[in-house]
Amino acid sequence: KMTEMRTATEKDLPELLDLVNLVFRGQDDQDPTLGTEFPVFFSTENAGNLQIAVEEGRIVGHVGVARQTIITGGCRVPVCSIGAVATHPDFRGKGLATQLMTRTVAAAREAGDVLMTISGIRGIYQRMGSVSIDAALTATCDAEAVAALHKPDADWQVLRFSPADHMQAVARLHEREAVRYAWPTESTQRVIDGFIATGCGGLIAVNATGELQGWIFYRFAGALNAGGPGYIRVIDLCGDRRAVGHLCACLPDFHELTTLEIRGTLSDKALIDKLAAANIAFKPYMICGMLFVLDAQRLFDLCADLLAERLTAEDLAALSVTDDGQTVTFRFGEQQWEVEDRALLTRICLDPHRDWIDQCPSGAHQVADILLRAMPLDLPNYGVCYV
Repeated sequence: KMTEMRTATEKDLPELLDLVNLVFRGQDDQDPTLGTEFPVFFSTENAGNLQIAVEEGRIVGHVGVARQTIITGGCRVPVCSIGAVATHPDFRGKGLATQLMTRTVAAAREAGDVLMTISGIRGIYQRMGSVSIDAALTATCDAEAVAALHKPDADWQVLRFSPADHMQAVARLHEREAVRYAWPTESTQRVIDGFIATGCGGLIAVNATGELQGWIFYRFAGALNAGGPGYIRVIDLCGDRRAVGHLCACLPDFHELTTLEIRGTLSDKALIDKLAAANIAFKPYMICGMLFVLDAQRLFDLCADLLAERLTAEDLAALSVTDDGQTVTFRFGEQQWEVEDRALLTRICLDPHRDWIDQCPSGAHQVADILLRAMPLDLPNYGVCYV
């Protein structure tokens, strides 16, 4: 039987939602909430970014992306975020997801995306060269530790986030983050509305003049909060990290809390210090499920300003990167390093632990030295941009 691989259309969305809800929400009497949770991903505007497999007139497989932009070091990096990779249970084992993923990667490179972020960890992603990278931090503590953290601070008033009242101020503060996902003006309100509607919430901290100082968004219920009642996971944070820590301490004033999980980045030093004072320690955590560099040549081109800050003008002029989709060649002076393993490439570009250095060939140490100084890029957590 022939299977058609094609891009979805607006008319396909209802049936496509039935499929992904069956796969991801079809157990334990869960409500079919994916359309509400991810209103932009499954919107008519994004249908052209969704690849589907059709057999016997039915949609039986799907791989979708949301096109996003990461701001890092003043550079804009186009990203495609993979989500809702699903195959109908009756059609598994036929390689449909692999074929759809191949189409998706090709379309992403053609569209100019240079990085792929993936929300899960699965063999299909590993086989294409994606890797998990511990470029984030997470801390988990019980209610007693949160109580120890709670020191009333007269500098901040804590309010429950209201999309109608606070959205513009929250977005403006977010724009001041040096490393972040860009929030498109036309869709941010819909993303936040979907987030709030499915067991999520937010708190904001304002100063005496009413100016926003920090905010947190968190999950306390719903299908994506696997910790159960009383488990609160802070997944996005912004602003003065001391205010963020204070907001975390105030969560029990608004919700039942037995366990608090906080996800931050390696640069959140003020927040780490505040939690450390209450004996709450961070540990390394993956920045998202998996990462995949689609086009190293374009990535280096887009990050030219950042590289100019990290390298001397002479060294930058001597460095060249080419990427034909199969092999990436790094050249520096007379030395070169050809990298065919996309997992290794992704670690070179994005892994702060730099343990890839052991895989550098003996004749390319100058290339490796330049790459150690040029990379990695700092990446933000998914936060509310999770797909």
